[in-house]
Amino acid sequence: MPDQLGSLLAGTAPPDLWYLDDLVACAGKVLARSGNGDLVFVGRSLDSMFDLLSAALAAADDRRRLHRLPLSLQRCGVGSGRRWRGRPLTPAEQAQARHILTAIGIFPHALARLDSALPWRCKLGGCVT
Repeated sequence: MPDQLGSLLAGTAPPDLWYLDDLVACAGKVLARSGNGDLVFVGRSLDSMFDLLSAALAAADDRRRLHRLPLSLQRCGVGSGRRWRGRPLTPAEQAQARHILTAIGIFPHALARLDSALPWRCKLGGCVT
């Protein structure tokens, strides 16, 4: 019955996780290189790594925090068929993106500082004090 929790997956094949070994290895490297700092996953491409590390660190007595910044710079693609790809950002678009992100406190120096407490969290989604 579709009105019962979990019933929508009944009868479906499990997902093909052909990339799982590579994902675990890459996530381990990211964690090892993070220096026990907070991790910010920018864009949607890293959702799987965010989910994996969130689960792995859920039970850990760890001050490290994981954050997701679902940033998308939507633009028309170029090419067709198998050669389609996203159009690179123009220098003007890159400058504007940097300007907007810097205005809300997201820039390399702020993200690299462990004591910055990610001030942009308050500006993007409301503050929790």
